[in-house]
Amino acid sequence: MKLNTILLAVSLALGLHAAENDLGERVLFDALAIPSAEWQLAEGVTSQVIDGVLMIRNAGSFCWATPGAQLPYDPDASVVLTVDSVGGGTVSVQAEWFKADGGFISATPVLERAKSGAAVEGRKLSEFAPKDAKPAKFRLKFWVEGKGAIVRFSRASIRAHRAWHNPKTETLAAFSGTAEISEEGLKVEKRKDALEVTLPEGKAYASFLFKSKVRRDPGGVVMLDLARVQGGALSVQAVCFDMKDGFIKSVDLLKGANEPGLYEIPLSAYADQFNGVSRIMFKVWMEGAKASASLGGLFYGVAP
Repeated sequence: MKLNTILLAVSLALGLHAAENDLGERVLFDALAIPSAEWQLAEGVTSQVIDGVLMIRNAGSFCWATPGAQLPYDPDASVVLTVDSVGGGTVSVQAEWFKADGGFISATPVLERAKSGAAVEGRKLSEFAPKDAKPAKFRLKFWVEGKGAIVRFSRASIRAHRAWHNPKTETLAAFSGTAEISEEGLKVEKRKDALEVTLPEGKAYASFLFKSKVRRDPGGVVMLDLARVQGGALSVQAVCFDMKDGFIKSVDLLKGANEPGLYEIPLSAYADQFNGVSRIMFKVWMEGAKASASLGGLFYGVAP
C-alpha cells in the first residue's frame, strides 16, 4: 500500500469534519515546541524558547526566522498568535504556501508590523490562503524589523481537530502523552498532548511499545498523528497475540512515514496476515541519523 493512499490529509481536504467524529485537538504547528536546530534563520537572527516563551532576536535591520518543515494544509485549522512584547522594532508574520511537491506558490500576511500585545485568535488558516491557487502545504515565517529588536511570543500555533475518515468509526483506544509505554532503544519524552521521540546517537533504528492490548477486529482502523518528523521516518507495527495471549508475529501497518500528517490504516488491508489473531499491541519504530519526531497520538477504532 503506497503512503499517499493512506494519508488522511486527502479526506481533510474534502472537509470531513463532523462533530460526532471528533478525536480532540491536534497541533499542526507550535513554534514553542520546535527545537532550535530545526529553524531556518537569516544571518544575525537567533530563536529560542525560554520559560515557555519564544524569543526571536534580530541583529540586523530586517530579518526573518522560519521552521524548516512544510506542513499539510488543513483549511479548517485555526491560527493562534500572541505577541507578548516587541522591543526596539516591529514583528510581522507571513503564511508561506506550497504545492504538493514543495514548490513555492506565494506568501500572504497574517500579522503586519505588530507591536506588544498584538494577537490573532479564532481565525481559520483558510482566511490567509491564496485565492488563485490550491496549496497543499504551508509554514509560518516571522519577520523582525529594527536593529537589535527582540520579540517574544507566548503563543504561536495552528491547531485543528482529529476525525476518522468514516464518521461512524467507534474509537476503542487512544494512546497519547499519558499512555503506558515500554522503551526499546527509542527515547520517549511524554508531554501533555504529545510524545517526543528521539533516536539515540549511534543507533540506525529503535522502537517503543504501547503496552496496552486491544482486541483485533476485522473492521479495525489505526490512526497515527505525526505532528513533526526530522531526519528520519516512522513505522508502525501490530504485535499480534492469540486468544491465550501467546505471541504470534508482528505485522507492518505503516512504513517510512517521513512527513507530518494524519495517517489512517485499515487492518482489512492486511486481512490475510491476521489469521488466528485475537489481540494486538502497537509498536512504533524510528530510523534515520539523528532522527526525532513528535506524535500527537495513536488511535484505534472499529469501522462498521
